Amino acid sequence: MPNIKLQYADLTLDRCDQYRTDQYKLQQLWRQQSTRFCVMQNQHTLILSENPNSAQVALLARDTFKELIPKELPSRDLVFLGIAKNGSAFFGLLVDDDSVKQILSINSDYQFIDIRQVGNLLDYTTASLAAYARGIFYWQQQNPFCNRCGSTRQLIHGGHSLKCTNQDCQHLLFPRIEPAVIMLIESQDKDGKPICLLGRSANWPTGTYSTLAGFVEIGESLEDAVRRESYEEAGIRIGEVKYIAAQPWPFPSSIMLGFRAKALTTELKLDPNEIEDAQWFTLEQILQFGTWGDNMHSGYKMPRTDSIARYLIDLWISEQRTEI
Repeated sequence: MPNIKLQYADLTLDRCDQYRTDQYKLQQLWRQQSTRFCVMQNQHTLILSENPNSAQVALLARDTFKELIPKELPSRDLVFLGIAKNGSAFFGLLVDDDSVKQILSINSDYQFIDIRQVGNLLDYTTASLAAYARGIFYWQQQNPFCNRCGSTRQLIHGGHSLKCTNQDCQHLLFPRIEPAVIMLIESQDKDGKPICLLGRSANWPTGTYSTLAGFVEIGESLEDAVRRESYEEAGIRIGEVKYIAAQPWPFPSSIMLGFRAKALTTELKLDPNEIEDAQWFTLEQILQFGTWGDNMHSGYKMPRTDSIARYLIDLWISEQRTEI
């Protein structure tokens, strides 16, 4: 397989689940001078960007920002992310508006932004760490009350569990993700040339086409989800389904499960509520596509470079080029 990597899927930390229930150990790690903090405001991550073509996740050290990072492990607004191979611990930390102002005043190249805006510029490892923190914080913020009794919840297990504060309930809640299938559907045209199916949503940038996708339903296998979504969206019947790769997509809480799917039919019958348009494309046509966000390119465009959709298309392109 070609050396094409998936963004947000290269977390190298040991998550150290065994430490999540050990408050003493977490406190030790929190105080270590080598510990680094991935700082967020709501769903925006602190990024260091010195120019429009560079960006990196700003992982703060305690000494540099000791006024903003409490000495004691806080009871909320944090998540223990894990430990790197060199022994450094990593935490996610939510900050309030006053702290944001202080941080931004320290360095004019700091900014809090959605990491997807600079996903193609971030290195794979720290982008994966930031996406991990973002997903956990989103889950925490969306579940302040117990869904059984309505009482407030408290953060436990290093931010990875929420416990009801009602002593008669004490229900535990753990993070949930929403699985979605995403598939590159392939076939051949009347001349025997390989073709793949790409579609577009009406709310995407003009000219952007991507692979089809959809959420997995209860009681459904992943392969059946691929076949159902392909037929519902484009009227295409699917035969062979082959798993390729998975990408964490905590925007806000999904995991994208990537497949290649062989079409049994090629006539399109689109659901206008799902997609605005879909077409079969040859390799030669796709090689003429522009890039997501390139407003200077007036024709068709690829999906965003940090997406598994782009990954699946790039794999297909590489395979077809090899066979020529």
